Amino acid sequence: MDAKGLECPIPLLKTVTEIRNIEVGEILEILSTDQGSISDITRWAKKMGHKIIKVIEEEQTIKIYIRRG
Repeated sequence: MDAKGLECPIPLLKTVTEIRNIEVGEILEILSTDQGSISDITRWAKKMGHKIIKVIEEEQTIKIYIRRG
């Protein structure tokens, strides 16, 4: 899911919507440029029973991988 160029809380809101479209156990890739997305999405995922698989911080883009719980 591409959330590049969007500021919080929009990447989180898009994540909430998109994770509903995948099956339990599947992985959602989130692309963001907002540093706040890491803490927002991580905190939300833990609260909702999803698992953060990996967070990769590249030069311009943050990639967050979540397994739906």
